Amino acid sequence: MKQFKYDEIGYWSEIKLHIIREYASAYSKILAAQSAIKCHIYIDAFAGAGKHVSKRTGEFVAGSPLNALLVRPPFSEIHLVDLHGGKAEELRILVGARKDVLFTSKMPTRCCWIKYSHGAVTKASAAGFAFSIRTP
Repeated sequence: MKQFKYDEIGYWSEIKLHIIREYASAYSKILAAQSAIKCHIYIDAFAGAGKHVSKRTGEFVAGSPLNALLVRPPFSEIHLVDLHGGKAEELRILVGARKDVLFTSKMPTRCCWIKYSHGAVTKASAAGFAFSIRTP
């Protein structure tokens, strides 16, 4: 069996992952405290294998999907997408059987999106927000 080769990432990618981790944590805390918001979803459209290898140290670095799984309060759902079969399989192994994690190629439709109109939030029947990561 061939060993999976994780992507190597540079210093700037490590910084980006740190920023996303901090932002996702703050985002989740703020939205979870809002009674009008029924759910908040994390979407990672380029989820990858879930972890990388640091070019600087040679050690594993948690990717954005693993960081999202550690956010407290947790996201209502976590949607992970990667079209590379090997990366997607590695990610499924790392995530395990969590019921709040969905591997999908479609955007989630369980929650209505809050719409903005001239800077004001309009009402929705089942308000929801999504935190989306799209940069590879």
